[in-house]
Order: sequence, then C-alpha cells, then structure tokens
Amino acid sequence: PAEPSSLRPVAGSLLAKPVGAAPPANGSEFMILLRPQPTWSGQVTVFGRVVRGLDIVQSISRLPVASTGSEFPFKPVEDARILDVSVLEATVPPAGNDPSATPGS
Repeated sequence: PAEPSSLRPVAGSLLAKPVGAAPPANGSEFMILLRPQPTWSGQVTVFGRVVRGLDIVQSISRLPVASTGSEFPFKPVEDARILDVSVLEATVPPAGNDPSATPGS
C-alpha cells in the first residue's frame, strides 16, 4: 500500500507515486520532481531531495525523446549517463520541508 509522507513534493524531491488508481496499489513510479506538485501532498512518499545538481536533472529532462507512439515515450533517444551520485543521510529540517536546506542542517 501507499506510504504517504508529510513532506511536501517540491522541486528536486525524490518520491514514489502509486501507479494504481485505487488502493492498495501494486506498484509505484519513482521520480525526481522538476517543479513543485502541491496537489500531491499527502498522496506520495517523498524520501529524498536533490540538494546539488538539479540543473543537471533539468538538462536531462530536455533531451530529445522517443516518439509518442513508443512503448517508452519519455525515454531519451540517446542514453543519458550519470557518472557520479552521492547519497547523504540528513535530518528533516524543523520547518518540515525547507527546499533550500542542505544535508545535516
């Protein structure tokens, strides 16, 4: 079943969104948000945030994609390779979801 979080889905949020229309969903889509999605608050599981490099994620989102008739219409025509990723554990800021927070703040 979905595990909604109290964190707001802001730009750079890493989240899981249920695929099924009615609970319990049997799967989720994992994504990085390019812009805030306030209507998703309480409906998705926010489990992380891009704190550096969101500009790179945005540039990947602008790559040419396969035709809309494709099985994967949002897959870039040419592979986008991510060569380095760092995952840092941090606490949630007291305000609940300050998008300008840095790890450990």
